[in-house]
Amino acid sequence: MALPREPTKEEIEALEAAILNAITEEEGGQANYNEQDIQRVNTDEKYMRRFLLHQQHNHEKALRMAINVLKWRKENDLNGITQDSIPIDFFKAGVLYIHNRDKDGAKMLILQASKYVKGVYDPEHQKKYLIYLLEKLDREEKGERITLFFDMKDIGMNNMDMEFIQYLIQVLSDFYPYFLNYIIVFKLPWIMNAVWRVVQGLLPAEASQIIKFLDENNLSEYVRPDQSLKSWGGLDDFVYTYNEKDTNKVSLLHDNIPSNMCDSEIQKIKSYESGTSTTATLKQNLSGKNITL
Repeated sequence: MALPREPTKEEIEALEAAILNAITEEEGGQANYNEQDIQRVNTDEKYMRRFLLHQQHNHEKALRMAINVLKWRKENDLNGITQDSIPIDFFKAGVLYIHNRDKDGAKMLILQASKYVKGVYDPEHQKKYLIYLLEKLDREEKGERITLFFDMKDIGMNNMDMEFIQYLIQVLSDFYPYFLNYIIVFKLPWIMNAVWRVVQGLLPAEASQIIKFLDENNLSEYVRPDQSLKSWGGLDDFVYTYNEKDTNKVSLLHDNIPSNMCDSEIQKIKSYESGTSTTATLKQNLSGKNITL
């Protein structure tokens, strides 16, 4: 992928000054923003650089995007999202996780769609888990770009949640400047091509341009075999597992399990999460408990 021209130091400093000035002149001022984020504007030139690169060096567009990002971060309390604030289900499920790198060295955020069942988890917790992973990547990769890898192998209609996929891509496009390297869609079933094309048409132009529809025959053009899972036709035998450190943490689906639920009933939910029970079976087992999944 061709790299754009690097912003000059003068361009970066001008953007930083414009952001701080806009915040000062706004009604409410700094109270509308998170203190940590304002500090980052003051000290992180690389972060300012990303806004300029994302907006092709257009100062006004970069300024508008930066202000929108900072407000979004405050409204969603991004600096307050921690591992402990997210139900453990998301870490155990193996639906969305970080592993390996693409050919450009970009870390991959992998969505294994075959493990996803639409409607099982609370949508707000689902979004929070996504943001937790994005913040983790942003910190650990020091703002370097990442690749979003949709593993669509062996999926059915119950695994498809196009609203969440659209949300995921739009968050990355709108609130994480110059962060996406590629969006790889692997083994999308032909029957779902039309649905995906509709979503693709709703995405920002820059996101649409970096989407790559791949299979085992051409994945190596973007991900080396040693970085590709064996299920993708690669050499890596990695299988996602979660090592639970906090054994006292309770697993909750939809946060609607009563505190007086007995151990055997909780075990039914755990068996569902590990794939040994279907949604229908789980609903049947809990139908008399006034619990809705």
